[in-house]
Amino acid sequence: MMKNCYLSREQYEELFSRTTYPKRVGKAVVELRDRGIVVIGSQLKYLVTKGVCFLKGGGARGANFRWTSDQIDKAAEYFANIGKLTYPASVCDRLNLSLYQYKTALDKASSEIDGIDDPGNPRSYRVVVHPGNTLRGICGRIEFLDPYQPQQEGSV
Repeated sequence: MMKNCYLSREQYEELFSRTTYPKRVGKAVVELRDRGIVVIGSQLKYLVTKGVCFLKGGGARGANFRWTSDQIDKAAEYFANIGKLTYPASVCDRLNLSLYQYKTALDKASSEIDGIDDPGNPRSYRVVVHPGNTLRGICGRIEFLDPYQPQQEGSV
């Protein structure tokens, strides 16, 4: 499993700048999903009982645990290693792409293509994947292009 398949702490904080810690279980789940990890609250509580994460409090059912950024990072690594990835993260893993590069390319395309922020005018993208080389540790990259703009000569 590649580490690029989910967002690192630094990448997450760059994309989602307004985040505060510690977080309750529900907010920790949302952060993990944003970072490319599929998880539910009971799975996070299980990590505490298993000793992967050490949190104080929790109450009778663990609903009051407060998750620090370090503990969320441990949970992300644990679940990524067992393949609990969101669909985009799973696709990135299979294609040797960085989820961070995928998200930044999609954000860039969203802001550049007219009408993309208009829910009444949904747009499609032309997706171009430039493969990497797994054996050499080189990540691929992805581009989201306007399907209505003519291709430039020599481009995909």
